Amino acid sequence: RSQGRYVEAREIGEDLLERQRRELGEQHPHTYATMSALSSDLAALGEYTKAVELAKEAHVGFSEIFHESHRRTLSAANNLALALQMVGKYGEARDINQATLDRRMAVLGPDHPYTLASAERLGRDLREVGRYAESVSILSRTYAAHKRILTVEFPGTLRCAKSLAVSLRRNGQLEDARRLTETTRKRYKDQYSAATPDSLACDLNLAADLFAADERDRAREVAREVLAEYMK
Repeated sequence: RSQGRYVEAREIGEDLLERQRRELGEQHPHTYATMSALSSDLAALGEYTKAVELAKEAHVGFSEIFHESHRRTLSAANNLALALQMVGKYGEARDINQATLDRRMAVLGPDHPYTLASAERLGRDLREVGRYAESVSILSRTYAAHKRILTVEFPGTLRCAKSLAVSLRRNGQLEDARRLTETTRKRYKDQYSAATPDSLACDLNLAADLFAADERDRAREVAREVLAEYMK
């Protein structure tokens, strides 16, 4: 999954889930954990309806076994919010991510990596519902915390930078967006010898920044390079 091999991850997850349901039962924590992880794989592969169904079942199950602030329940809530985003239910996803962030702030503190991950997701949700200034505000704070606590090379820091650049562009801060995109893109290239899903998304960010700056030929060139990588 972390390598982007979602088809293999789904096959393993589906086989494991079937065996856990048979051996452990539908309501065992391990069954729900596999169900929640599988929902992420399905969402990545475009099977959004099934992803939402599994993510909801896992979240409800963990809530009943543990409580809303338990780490497993919060992790399942994250996966549910992701699945909801994929089907365009950004308002519902935002509400879940806001609740998850509040609980992680209370339980883990503001500087825990899981808390920062929730803050990054909330910033993305705000962007998707058109609240660009608020998105820039929360992502700027979260990016600063990522750099301070986890370093600039940490994958979560790079993802947060990538997301902040999108919000800056949507908010009309084109020069700041492009500067951050170019910095983040360089860090990806310095850190990874081959393209990754996140680095390609950053490349597409640059194409969008170039297009917004009316550098359309260069934007098309970058977009074609990304397409060629995806087609390999």
